[in-house]
Amino acid sequence: MISIYPFNLPLATPYRWTKGIQYSRAGLIFRIDLDGAIGWGETAPPPPLPVDGKKLKAEALDNLKDLNPYSEDFIQQLDARNIAPRIRTGITTAWITAKAAAQGISFADFLGKGWRSPVTEVPVNGLVGEAEPVALVERCTQIWHQGIQTFKIKCTDDHSMDNQRVAAIRAAFPDATLRLDPNEAWTPENVLSRLEHMATYDIQYCEEPIPSAYTLANLERFARLKEQSPIPIALDQSVTTIEITEQIIDAGATDLLILKSQAVGGFDRAVEIIQMGEAASIPSVMTSSLETAIGLTASLHGAAILPAPLPACGLSLGRFYARDIAVKPNINGGMMQVPSGPGLGLTEVTISDL
Repeated sequence: MISIYPFNLPLATPYRWTKGIQYSRAGLIFRIDLDGAIGWGETAPPPPLPVDGKKLKAEALDNLKDLNPYSEDFIQQLDARNIAPRIRTGITTAWITAKAAAQGISFADFLGKGWRSPVTEVPVNGLVGEAEPVALVERCTQIWHQGIQTFKIKCTDDHSMDNQRVAAIRAAFPDATLRLDPNEAWTPENVLSRLEHMATYDIQYCEEPIPSAYTLANLERFARLKEQSPIPIALDQSVTTIEITEQIIDAGATDLLILKSQAVGGFDRAVEIIQMGEAASIPSVMTSSLETAIGLTASLHGAAILPAPLPACGLSLGRFYARDIAVKPNINGGMMQVPSGPGLGLTEVTISDL
């Protein structure tokens, strides 16, 4: 049986995206029951799109019409329909975690079956955004005390302020690993000079500094940038389908792949992309999309099958929620423990009052 629950949960702290500020998070929770084996999944639409829970649920129900979750080719039948990636993520995650629960194994074990044994804990990075340098250092200090030693720093089109922020963090934390995420805020004209300047702060990589690589011309631009940049380039928004990722790899347009299950359409596809990257010696980093404990925990399981050495992954956003659907895995010593129970391994899932 498949159940769908729209949700709209308040955030304790407003979250700043590239295209605006978010004060709540809305989407769908999927629950699939296969004779008592329970699976969970989440659809989390991207901001700044307004989310109408009833319409989104109706779209999901239409996608599922006449499909039988007991069929072994359930996902193949689903893929024969025109389905949005984020809805596919919610449905397929619920189905696969139910299948894993039916076998008495974790989601991570199911994803890695016959391929890779998952790790039991995943390092995470801390996200810091737009604030005055002193405030950012204070936030980084709180993160550092959790044992997190990797900071992902949101950047803007204000070069002077970006420089002050990064300089302050590097001065306060000389041993930290720093990543930059301009979210396409830089231009093709100034990106190289900004990267050259930021390289003086020992940056691990920079995510998608200029507009996305969806066209051949943009792929070629990213390939040239990757060759010229003193900082490794990672692609995030561009990694949306297996076909596009294959084009990115073939063009030599990235040093790293940033994976979001919501963007690529599910963890079965994420596994394919991880394997494609490995074959080309391109590492992947798993990150969440400000999801509830359900989507976040699913991404944690996905991160557990990344190749060694395991990178710090973007899984620390649960703190933004004022209340959540389930208990999130704790961060201890900068590591997040992967639940070992069947399926997602979540306990006390609350689907009332969403």
